Amino acid sequence: MTEDYNIRPATQEDMVAIFGKLPPYSSRAMAVDYKDKLVCLAGVMYQPSSHMAFSVIVEDIDAPKKLIWRGALELWEIIKTWEDTLYAVCDKKHPNSPNFLRRLGFQEVQSGVFKWQIQ
Repeated sequence: MTEDYNIRPATQEDMVAIFGKLPPYSSRAMAVDYKDKLVCLAGVMYQPSSHMAFSVIVEDIDAPKKLIWRGALELWEIIKTWEDTLYAVCDKKHPNSPNFLRRLGFQEVQSGVFKWQIQ
């Protein structure tokens, strides 16, 4: 894989580009650019009742899968410092979503809902 990528802290502009507007809660996220295009956003959204991990991969991207995993490892740097329970929900559009979450250390607590706790 060539060095056509950049993994960086996400900006408000990135959030709007992915979600269409700013999310209702504050978050900490990483953006993945490939060939100068935003291809993935991943982070933690601080909701009042629980904290939710999220990742969004832009559809129809031609970025290598290894690049998405590198973005996930950057997210892991955020998660591993977490001092509270963190939840994630599988993306039904991505059949490998449950395996991806398990690989990051999340445990399934009910169908499609995963939880991560500091060890």
